[in-house]
Formats: sequence, C-alpha cells, structure tokens
Amino acid sequence: MVARGPGAVGCTHCTKLGAVVACPVCKHLVCEACAADWATCDQPSGRIVRLGRTGRLIDVDPSGRYGLANFWHGPMRLVDLRALRWATERELPGTYHRWHEIRPRLTASARLVTPHYTQIAETRVFSYLEFRSVDGIMGSQLVEQVSPPQRHTGVSAAGDWYYYVTMSELVVIVSPQPPTDLPSSAALVHLSHASVSSLVVRELDPLPRKVLQAVHVDAARGLLAASSWGEIIVHRVLGERLEQARYIKTTGDVVWIALGGAYIAARVKGGADRGITVRRLDDASVVHRDEEGGLHAALSRDGRYLAIGHENGSVVVHGVETGTTVTFGEHTDDISLVQFVGDDHLLVTADDDNRVIIRPRTPAGYATALLEVDLA
Repeated sequence: MVARGPGAVGCTHCTKLGAVVACPVCKHLVCEACAADWATCDQPSGRIVRLGRTGRLIDVDPSGRYGLANFWHGPMRLVDLRALRWATERELPGTYHRWHEIRPRLTASARLVTPHYTQIAETRVFSYLEFRSVDGIMGSQLVEQVSPPQRHTGVSAAGDWYYYVTMSELVVIVSPQPPTDLPSSAALVHLSHASVSSLVVRELDPLPRKVLQAVHVDAARGLLAASSWGEIIVHRVLGERLEQARYIKTTGDVVWIALGGAYIAARVKGGADRGITVRRLDDASVVHRDEEGGLHAALSRDGRYLAIGHENGSVVVHGVETGTTVTFGEHTDDISLVQFVGDDHLLVTADDDNRVIIRPRTPAGYATALLEVDLA
C-alpha cells in the first residue's frame, strides 16, 4: 500500500491531481479551483438566498423570473430569481399589510396586479385594480369598474388570467383576451367590460347561493375549479359562460384546490377526507392522500408532483404517479410559500425566516444539492 498525502487524489470534476476540498454541490473531492466554481459540477443544484431582516417572499410569477418580497417596514421589493439580484424597479406600492387573501400578484408577462384601497376612518374602501409593468416598458393600466376583491386572489400559470372571489361569492377573471364565442348549451353568467383597452372582466357564478371556500383557474385549458362545504365542481370557462365538467363529493371544508395535468388536489379540514387528497380528474378516483395536510401546498402543472410545506420548516415532495416521497429540511422556520414555476422546472419555497430556496427539476425529481448565495 502506498501512502498518499493531501492533494494526491484526482479532482472529480477536472481529473487533475490536487483534490483537497469537497464540492459544495456533489460533495466529492475536488481541487480548489473547481470548488470555487460550482458550474464545473454536472450535478443540478438549487440555490438558497436570504432576503434580509423581516423580508418575506409572498409571490412568484408563473415563469419563475420575479419574486415579490414584503418587509415589515418600507416598500415591497422585486427580486430577480434568475439573476439572483434585486430588480431595479423602484416605484412599487407601499408596504403590504399582510392581507393575505388580497395580496399583490405577479403575472408571467412581468406585470404586478395590485388591488388599491383607501382608508376611511376604520374602513378600507376599494378604489381600483392596477396592472403595472415591472420592466417599465408597458406602463400601467387601471381597472376601476369591477367588484372589489375579498379573498382567494390568484394568477393562472398561462394566459395571465388574474382572478379573485368577491363578497357576493362571484369569481372575477380579468384577462388580456376577449371572451370566445359562446355555445348555446352553456349556462349564462354575467359579463362586464372594464374601461381599459386589451383587458376584459368577467364575473362568473360557479356555485350559486353558496360560499366559495377555494378557487383555482387553469387558463391553458379553460377550467375553473371551485369548492364549497363538502363539494368541488370543475367548470369549463367558455367565454362568458360556464359548463360543468366534473362534480366531486367530499367531507368538511375544502380550503385549497389545484388543477394539474390529469389530477385535482384538495385540502379538506375535518371528516374522512381530512388532509390533502389527489384525485384523477376524469373519474375522481383517489391516487394519493396525505392526512397531515401541512401549511401550504402546490400541485405541479403536469400533475406529477405534490409539494407540501409544514410548520417545522420541512418541505415534502410526493411523486403522484410514482408514489415516491422526498423530505427537504433546509428551511429554518414555518413554510410560508410553496410554488411550482417555469413549467414545473423550478420549485420555489420560502419560510418566515427570510429564507428562499429554488430547486430545479432533474430526471430523478427536484435537486437535493443546494448552494447558499447572496443577492446582488
């Protein structure tokens, strides 16, 4: 046996002698030059970034380009998640006061949608919706003649449909395209036009005379999923009409729903269906169930993965079709956001300790190797 001193082993990346430190991505021994340049490693890796004191990530646009960060004091800020730097946009709305159900949203076309309110005495009075370009090219548009958002704001992953639930239990969809032609067999709903070019406002009533507990809109397929106590109904959005496509009976309050690929996921509080259940959209058969439920959850657009964030900071990713389960434990506080973006190529998670983790998808699932970097 021949004794080998430090550096007498070949670098895993460049194969040259001098492997003295572990690669921060794959953990194999590499030379100092390769250790300083993580790009020499062929193993996909995610990133950990910190937003700074009191910073919280409250939204990510569906393309995965921008994130919206809120702070306890001062204005909100945009973070470029691709370049890992703060964006140059300066004129963002004021501090977001943790009205979680009506928070600002980012669209894939780099626009920030913000409901504006005026404080009169102890009452917040709705003023208008603002669609503002975050890259400074398209300027901003104001939508004034709409019902005020009450809860469940969201943005579709495709088509830039911004939607929310009103106090009168209607689903309002603000879309950049006009409604399509309407088949005579569909049920009629109310349509109102905003006084803004290129934007159309639709007020839909998916569950008449019932309280909407959760809503999800899939603009790519023209689907609207809405839930009330003990039931979920999926409609096709046909211009200004709705046509029922699937009815699912469940137990308890359905507080979250999501559509992805051939599946629909729902979180139920109480009853036999307590927790998060994934069903096939065509026949409502159950393919996965998680009884714990967690704080936040997301279903990938293709329906292959279900990610659940928990109070202990762990993120559990389930393979819906494969039955696999991977638990990530890099967060240090309660999970505050879980989102699949960029056509499911990225999984973005955030916690209450200003930490954001971005994981790319690999052939074997989402990357386990992470590098901690600073925002420029």
